[in-house]
Amino acid sequence: MFEGLPQPIRQGTGVEMEIGRDSERTTRQVFDRFVDAQSDFQFDTTVLAVRLFGEEVGMLVSRSQAKRLLSRLEGFTTAILDFEGIEEIGPAFADEIFRVFARAHPIPRIIPLRANENVNRMISRAVTSNSESSP
Repeated sequence: MFEGLPQPIRQGTGVEMEIGRDSERTTRQVFDRFVDAQSDFQFDTTVLAVRLFGEEVGMLVSRSQAKRLLSRLEGFTTAILDFEGIEEIGPAFADEIFRVFARAHPIPRIIPLRANENVNRMISRAVTSNSESSP
């Protein structure tokens, strides 16, 4: 708006975007990252920044937190969970995502990204538990 004037208070989610004018990335490259040409060019991939969810709820430890995180992923074929900035997660949180949800919903395929050693340990534990309890 206008610099120096107080901004109106609004409820809801604000989104800010910055685009470099010297970027060589094309619109096609951006769409190709999230769209599968074989599925009639529908957006079938999503990237979820887990740290944004973590800031809202604090430590990510419970099944109910994981369920809220996963609540809108069923419409995608691939869900990339970006764990950048997350120091650790609880075993119930990891189990709900990588064992319970993954078993009940083979689609979307859940891919962890930029998880540190602590987070990877919890994910591995849940995935191992999933394969050990498979029929």
